[in-house]
Amino acid sequence: MNSQLSSRVKAVKPSPTLAVIVGVGVNPDGRDEAWRAVLSSPVQLGDVNLDGQVDGLDVDPFVDVLLDSSYQVEADMNQDHLVNGLDVDPFVAAVVGGGLQAVPEPSSLILLGLGLGTLAVVTPSRRRGRH
Repeated sequence: MNSQLSSRVKAVKPSPTLAVIVGVGVNPDGRDEAWRAVLSSPVQLGDVNLDGQVDGLDVDPFVDVLLDSSYQVEADMNQDHLVNGLDVDPFVAAVVGGGLQAVPEPSSLILLGLGLGTLAVVTPSRRRGRH
């Protein structure tokens, strides 16, 4: 940006997280214009109000997104590109836990079930052998 242009551009209203900055200035053609800069940052799932934390203040914005069928990536807790009922349980877990909780994969659940089933079969047979 040249010095003549930079002296005529100013940010009028940065967002609290500085992720979006809105301003006015003069473009290279000499015309006044408004602008908005969106700075990309990592998405924090559950931080629907974009304050940098997952907490109770995210509940109302999450419900708003859920009920009006809009899309906001921070509310898409299962990352299926939809905000719907399948996002509610992971969202609640994230709010209660203070951040996104790991969700076990189906294969992990199967292995856990097999392990518990094996323990259930082996334990009674060991007890019978001792008597």
